[in-house]
Amino acid sequence: MSEHVLHVASFFAIVSSLVLLSVFFAPWWLVNDDHHPNETFQRLGLWTACFKDANVSHTESSTQCSWIYFDDLSKHNITIPAFFTVTQALFTLCVVFLILISLPALTRYFYVLEGERSKINLLFIISGCLIFSGTIYFITIYCC
Repeated sequence: MSEHVLHVASFFAIVSSLVLLSVFFAPWWLVNDDHHPNETFQRLGLWTACFKDANVSHTESSTQCSWIYFDDLSKHNITIPAFFTVTQALFTLCVVFLILISLPALTRYFYVLEGERSKINLLFIISGCLIFSGTIYFITIYCC
């Protein structure tokens, strides 16, 4: 097994984990397209919902964001559909497995493993977690 392949695999595992973590906490999963200017809804993330502040005039722009389960969304006439809850659960599972991938990759960088067999075992663990996480991600995005 080439050292170059292990470095590339570790690099992509870390980069994909960082990108996925930023998407996990981003409030821009669903955004208002401004075709309805009187609409208070602005954007919806996996964990946050943002609405225009009703106390501010229309010339100013003020958006209030809050955690989905903390704020009473019924006052904005929004309910969380079942598929969104499933998406949250599966995407959380995907993030957990990507973190499990990043830890062996970081361990490989900081505590260089001795012997070819241990490096191959690490590569199999990382590959298995990536395949499992990718499958969950595919199901979350395309089937829910």
